[in-house]
Amino acid sequence: MTKRILSACAGVFVVAAVTLVAAELALRAVGYSAPIWYQPDALLGWSMRPGVHGWYTHEGRAYIEVSPAGFRDRMHALAKPAGVYRIAVLGDSAAEGLQLDMKQTFWWQMQEKLRACPALGGREVEAMNFSASGYGSAQEALLLESTAIRYQPDLVLLAFAGNDVRDNSIKLTPENDRPFFRPDGERLKLDASFKDEAQYRKYASRPAAAYRSASDHLPACRRRRGRVWAFCGRRAPRRPRPPAPARASPDSSRAPSSPSSRRRATPSGKKPGRSPSASSRG
Repeated sequence: MTKRILSACAGVFVVAAVTLVAAELALRAVGYSAPIWYQPDALLGWSMRPGVHGWYTHEGRAYIEVSPAGFRDRMHALAKPAGVYRIAVLGDSAAEGLQLDMKQTFWWQMQEKLRACPALGGREVEAMNFSASGYGSAQEALLLESTAIRYQPDLVLLAFAGNDVRDNSIKLTPENDRPFFRPDGERLKLDASFKDEAQYRKYASRPAAAYRSASDHLPACRRRRGRVWAFCGRRAPRRPRPPAPARASPDSSRAPSSPSSRRRATPSGKKPGRSPSASSRG
């Protein structure tokens, strides 16, 4: 009886191993690419993973290479070269620009056009992109103080988007795994309590880090990342729930409807439209 059980288990293991190998080879053959772009960051909540590269296809198609410093940009020397005018760009996904080739982003185009600006006196313009998807102003301020300022920028450009108002409020944003600034009298006090939440501890755990590393080399790991996204990467994109149907009051069946309510009623047999899926970053 024991031999039969062991033989059956061995058979299942062999079949599973062959299936995984076949899936890995097939995904490599078709050039499947879905890197995990982000990692936990104790200061910022999350940041881009240095050196990660691959095709981004969520809202467009572009081949992305994250710099060794961990930004969607080419590598920059920490010391500013002589005769260079540096611009540090801080923003969210609009400035990160994963949907575009790097030379199509606004900050790359900006540096190309500013080279002809007479006010710069012929200096070379160097735009440095420190943006990351989903960042709010609190994260951008912390990133400026901790990293961007070390590159000695002559100008800091904040790419403020409308959803930054929501992302700056712990009461408004659905993504609380980030630092916030709270009012404290006449000053602002940093709230970094996200590091103590269970979600962040899972995200920063060793098994999650091992999975992220394995996904860089094994496409089969990336293929099912949707189920483990909340454990090993940033949260999966949220789909807004449709509003719950209004419950009729006990007397509503007997109460006549008003003309205005009849005009607003959905025609019989017509299904309400489905809300578009929400983006995981903005």
